[in-house]
Amino acid sequence: MRKFFNKNKKLIISISIIILSASFTNVIYNFGKFSNLVILSFLFSGLFLYLNKKHILKLPNLLLSIQSSLLTIFINLKLTVENESLFQKHKLKII
Repeated sequence: MRKFFNKNKKLIISISIIILSASFTNVIYNFGKFSNLVILSFLFSGLFLYLNKKHILKLPNLLLSIQSSLLTIFINLKLTVENESLFQKHKLKII
């Protein structure tokens, strides 16, 4: 176990950062506004690109694309929920 961790330390750290960013995004998604979600997605994308450029974490392109895909999915979900709630409000007002 220790040998596996020492061998793949950067990969494990990068995966844990992706999981943390997804969980923070989920918290903002549930309790925040859409603008907070967009700001958070740009923040994490910039953080990953900066760490990758400075070679602090050598993230494979696959992990970068997974991270950006997760944030895109959360943004799309938030837009869908907001549009649906707006539709329900207007529908109730008409009736």
